[in-house]
Amino acid sequence: MRPHEIAKILEPRERTIGQIGPNPPLLILRVGIDQIGAMPIRVERFEPAEAPVDRVPRRPGARLPVRVREAEAGDLEAMLAIYNDAVINTTATYDYEPRSRNAQRQWFEAKHAQNFPVLVGLDAGVVAGFASYGPFRPWAAYLYTVENSIYVAAEQRGRGVGTAILGPLVEVARGSGFHAMVAGIDATNQASLKLHAKFGFEPVAHFRQVGWKFERWLDLVFLERIF
Repeated sequence: MRPHEIAKILEPRERTIGQIGPNPPLLILRVGIDQIGAMPIRVERFEPAEAPVDRVPRRPGARLPVRVREAEAGDLEAMLAIYNDAVINTTATYDYEPRSRNAQRQWFEAKHAQNFPVLVGLDAGVVAGFASYGPFRPWAAYLYTVENSIYVAAEQRGRGVGTAILGPLVEVARGSGFHAMVAGIDATNQASLKLHAKFGFEPVAHFRQVGWKFERWLDLVFLERIF
C-alpha cells in the first residue's frame, strides 16, 4: 500500500452537524467518525466557530485522542526506547539483548524496502507506541499472510494507545490485499490478548514452554484474524 493510501486510512472523517449562537455561530458541534473495521468510534465536541477544524478544545486534565501516523526517521529513538524496555522488562518479545541504534535503523529501512507499514501513536506529540507487520513465514505460499507486532511505552499502557494503533494497522493490511494477520503473544500477556480479541483475532494455537526468559518457561499463543 502506498503512503498516500495509508494516510487516507489514518485520516479521521469529520462533519459539522449543528451550531450554537447567532449567525455567524459562536460554537460549532463537530462529530468525528473514526472507522476501525466494523467499529465506528463517534467523537463529539463543541469548538469556537473561528477555530481551525483540527483544533480540539481541551478541558483541564482531559487527554487528547492518540494521533496515529506513519513512522518517520525522527521517531526511531523513541521507538527504540519502547522496544528495549519490552526486551529488558517484559515477555512481549522473546529477545534477550536490547537492540542497537544501527539495528533499529536497519529494521526500519527493511520495512520500507518491503513496503510494510510502521505506524506510531502520538500522545501530545510524543511517541507512545508503535506497530508494524511483516512476513509470517519465508516460504512463497505464505505471501497473503502477515504477522504483526505492537509495543506501547510502559507509562502509556492501559490508556488506549494499543487500540488506537492496532485498528489502523489491520485496515492497512486489509487494504493491501492480505488475507490473514497472525499475532504471536506470550500466554501471560493478558493486555495484548484482550486487545487483539477486540479487533476480531481468535486463538488458533497454544505452544507450551517454547520460550525461556526470566528463569522460567514461556507459553506462546497464536491468534489470527482472517479478512
